[in-house]
This record gives sequence, C-alpha cells and structure tokens, in this order.
Amino acid sequence: MSLNLKIKKLSIPFKIFLFLSLLTYFIIFFSLIAGYLYLEKYQISQRKNVLINLANKYKQIPKDKFEKFLEEEGIFFKKDTISNLNSLKQTTTTFLKTFVSENSAIGIVRGRDQIKRIILIKKTGENKVIILGSPLASLRSTANISFKFYLFLFLGTIPFNLILAYFLSIKMGRPIEKELLILNENLKEELKKEKKLDEFRKKFISNISHELKTPISIISGYSDAIIDGIIEDDDIVNICKNINLEASNMNNLIKDLLFFTKLESQYIKLESESINLKEFLNSNLSRYSLDFQSKNIHLFLHLKDITINTDKKLFTIAINNILTNAISYVNEKNIIEIKVTNSSLIIKNSFTNKENINLNDYFLPFNGKKSSPNQKYGGTGLGLSIVSQILNILKFKYDFSFNEKEKNIEFAIYF
Repeated sequence: MSLNLKIKKLSIPFKIFLFLSLLTYFIIFFSLIAGYLYLEKYQISQRKNVLINLANKYKQIPKDKFEKFLEEEGIFFKKDTISNLNSLKQTTTTFLKTFVSENSAIGIVRGRDQIKRIILIKKTGENKVIILGSPLASLRSTANISFKFYLFLFLGTIPFNLILAYFLSIKMGRPIEKELLILNENLKEELKKEKKLDEFRKKFISNISHELKTPISIISGYSDAIIDGIIEDDDIVNICKNINLEASNMNNLIKDLLFFTKLESQYIKLESESINLKEFLNSNLSRYSLDFQSKNIHLFLHLKDITINTDKKLFTIAINNILTNAISYVNEKNIIEIKVTNSSLIIKNSFTNKENINLNDYFLPFNGKKSSPNQKYGGTGLGLSIVSQILNILKFKYDFSFNEKEKNIEFAIYF
C-alpha cells in the first residue's frame, strides 16, 4: 500500500510574505553586522576629518565660535612649542617621527593615563604647534550604543514587520495570483483551440482529398472507357455530359475552397452600403421561384420594411447559401417561412430530425454534405461553413437550431 503525499504549492501571497520578511531582516541584519564591524572605524575617520579641518581653519574661525565648537564636540585644544612636546614623547615614536618629517601628524596614541586619543599636531610657526585631541572612549561608547539600539530595534520590530509583510503580501499577491490564474485558464483555452484547429486542418485536408478524389476517379474511369472503346458510340454523349458535370463540380469545389480560405484568413475588404431587407429578399427569392414550384414549397413571408448597413456582396452569398440549405433540407411538409423584424432575419424550413443531428456540425466543412437529400444545392459541403465565416466577418450574431415542437430548422441572424 503506497501513500501519496500531496504537497500544496506555496501561494503567491505567501511567497511575497516570505520574500518581504526575509528581505527586511536581511537588510537589518546586514546593517547590524556592518555597524559592528565598521561603525567605530567610520566615526574615527570622520573625527579625524573634523580635527584636520579645525587645524586648517582655526585662525579663520572667531574665537568664541571656535571654543563653543570644541566644547560641544568634546575636543581639547592646546597651543604649544616644538621643544615642549616632551609629554608626547612617551606615546609613540612613529607618531613623532611623522610629525618631524612632515610638520604635521594625526593618529591614535595612548597617554600617560592609559587612555587612547586621536591626536593631531600641526606646526604653525618656527617653534609653534597646535594640538587637537579627542578621546576614543566616547566614539566606542557611541558605536556600542548604536549597535545595541539597532539590535533592540531589530528584535522589537519583528511582530510589526511580520504583520506589515503579511498585509502587503495579501494586497499585492492576491491580484497577481488572480491574474495569473486567469492567464493560465486563457492559455489552456488557447491550447485547446489550437489543438482543435490542428485537428480541423488535418480533417479538412483529408476531406478535400476525398472530395477531389471522387470526381477525378469518375472522370478518369469514363475517359479510360472511351479510349479503350468500351463505351458504345450512342452513349458517348451522355458519358461526356457526366464528365462535364463532374468537372463542373470540381470547379465549384475549388472556387468554394479558395473563397473559404480567403474568408478564414479574413483577407476581405468590406464595402458597407445600405440594404433594404424587404426589397433585397424579394429580389433574391425570385431566382428560386422555379425550385419552389417544382418542389411544391409553400413560402410564407413576413417582411418588415427595414434597412441595414453591411457588405452587400458577402451578405448576398450568405443569404443564398441559407436559402439553398433550406430548400435542400425541407421535409415532406414543404414549408419555408421567412420573417424580418426590427433586429433579426429568420429563415425556417420544415424538417424531421430523425437521426438527432447536431446542427452545429453543419458549420464544419464537408460535415453536412452526405446527409443532404438534394445534391443540387450545397454540393461542395462548404455552404454553411462559408455562411458562418461571412457572418463573423460582418459581425452579425446568428443561431442555427431545431425546434422540436414546430418541427422545423431555424436560422436566425441578429443585427
């Protein structure tokens, strides 16, 4: 028996919380270490700069301000002679040698009282010097106090930093997590669409091959029979008619394929114009009058006098394909109804859905061809596929459904 352990992935807010917490405490910890190692050295360096500046400018600064600054900064000041530097001779030989060779020196020396100080000696005349000094003890004390302060600050702000990091992580993380989830779902949908599209392309190419193979085989078979002399002379004319019919079907198929490909790539330049739907439909229906009579179709028209703006050429192709589809699939009741409202065009035909056909499949290339009882219309199997592409390009919504109660197919276009 195996135990499957499911490790829950860390959420984005929690990751941000960890990042902010670690970043905050890394900065504070780094500051503590830097302070511990370098704060005293930095303060000594700064104090040396203060002593050097004082030594260079002490004659330029008013006496009262000079003395006040010395008092505030805890710096002692003394004027002396070179011959009277015996008090410093016991501190450090190197320090005095530097002064003798360069007429000035600054460094850390230990006095007779065993206290370390920063001492600066500068020659100001033939036998005159000034001495400035500052005890190191105060600097170290300041450094220690600063280190302790930051340590207490580090420990004391832990709860506050954790709470602040938590709220910031929630505020920042949840929108990001939500957005990523949406993008992930969109990506999954795009991958599904791409997979379906790839499958569609493969099937489309296969169907094209099949649709072209049939007429080619018929033409090849008839022509071989004629060449071999199998066909009687009296039958040659009929055979040529069949060959011509198959060639015409192939030509129509190729034209529809090229047009379908053009629509799919949306390489179509639209030319919008005003169309009166009532006049437009009456004009298009007149071309099918013989078909209505020969099939004894009962045509019911409810045409409202409205106008739309669209590309007339493409819209005509779409409407004619829908009409031919209605004529092809009308059942024995032979009823076709066309209705125009302020916002829609509806074309219905009586239909018996014995095989429980999924009407959405008719929008796929070649899917509906074999089920058509009338090969005069929609013979290429691309009719409703072309309709779908055209209506999408024209930005018209549409619906193709079977009404079980009324026993009819309804194609609705919404303006």
